[in-house]
Formats: sequence, structure tokens, C-alpha cells
Amino acid sequence: MLPRLLFDRFFRIQTDSLVLLLASVVILCGYGSPTLAQEASGEVSGHVADQLGGALSATVHLVQNETVIRDAETNARGLFRFPSVPVGRYRLTADRAGFQPMASALFYVGASAVTEVNLALVVGPLAQHVVVTAAATDLPDSQSGAPVSVIPSDDLRRLSKSNVLETIRLVPAAAVVQTGG
Repeated sequence: MLPRLLFDRFFRIQTDSLVLLLASVVILCGYGSPTLAQEASGEVSGHVADQLGGALSATVHLVQNETVIRDAETNARGLFRFPSVPVGRYRLTADRAGFQPMASALFYVGASAVTEVNLALVVGPLAQHVVVTAAATDLPDSQSGAPVSVIPSDDLRRLSKSNVLETIRLVPAAAVVQTGG
């Protein structure tokens, strides 16, 4: 009977130790998962410049699957940063008034990695606006406060200028002013 009592006591101690060990493993694994999920992110940073390499202040958009995830403004040195970006494939777009919008190639953000993406914006085209007014009938000089010149459509066809402003420059005393904007 004594050997049986010793065996039962020894077996119970080992069983209790095994249960404690398994419980510890389960608890550690359970608490470890959120920590791993928090670390499954990286960072995206970079620089926005013009064609000559000068720093630009601009708005930078972090895009995933054609959806803007976050926006950031560059600082005075053209630097931007997106911290805690989940692991995945992204693209950056940048825009600023007077420049053409720019989109980067797709890139991958890895866990605990810093991905650097630099963007160079190109000066946008200048817009030209020409306002031409016309009337169906000639306006008598007595009703006009300034001299009026009319260029008939036959003259326009004969001159065959591709730019209307070039034809207007042929009118005596006409001043053509072009502005960008």
C-alpha cells in the first residue's frame, strides 16, 4: 500500500506540473498575438522635389487599391513621413498647385521596415484663355467708344493662321497680351 501511495503522490505532482506548464504556454501565446499584430507595420518616408531637385511643400497621399489611406503635408525641406503603415502594397501620389500630379510605382511595406520613396514634380502646363466676342451685325462707329476692326471670315480662311492671336496681331493698333495662369 505504501508504494501505491508514493506512486499516486509522485504522479499527481508531475501531472500538476504538466498542467501548469501547458497553462503557461497558452497564456504566453494568447498575450503574444496582439503584440505581433502591432509589430506588423512599417513606415513610409521620403522627399518631394521639383525637376531641379529643390525641395517642395506638397500634399502626399498614401494609396492602397486605388483608395487614399492617409494624407501628409511635406515640411519646408520637402520631407514627409507615414508612421505605422500596415504591411502591404502601396503607391504614393503628390500634388501641388502649378505642378503636374505625380504617382510613384507600387512598393511593398514590410514589418518594422522603413520604405523610402522620393517624388519629383514636373512644372504643369500654363493655361491660355482667349475670349472672343462677336455680333451678328456690324456695330456702327457712333455706338462704339473705341475703334473697332472686323476680320471677315474670308480673310481668316485666306490667312490660314493656326493661332487666332497671330491674326489679331495683323490688325493695325491692336495689342495682344498673353497671360499665364
